Amino acid sequence: MGGQFPGEKLVSFQAKKTIQLYSFKDDIILDPFCGSGTTCLSALMDDRKYVGYDNDESYVKIAEKRIKDYENGKNILSLNL
Repeated sequence: MGGQFPGEKLVSFQAKKTIQLYSFKDDIILDPFCGSGTTCLSALMDDRKYVGYDNDESYVKIAEKRIKDYENGKNILSLNL
């Protein structure tokens, strides 16, 4: 289920629902521990803006790649919920 990041996961139902319930389209979602970017991806998929950062540069690069792949239409680990 995972990838390069130990906690990397599919865009979860919980992340999507939390973002949908507590924010509106074009709101900014902050993820100060973005890891592999799951929350940022979920925000992007739900028409929110996001700010994500992590203290480990290698995880940030994984998140950036996953987000770039999604924006370029590549098949990424995601659930269309």
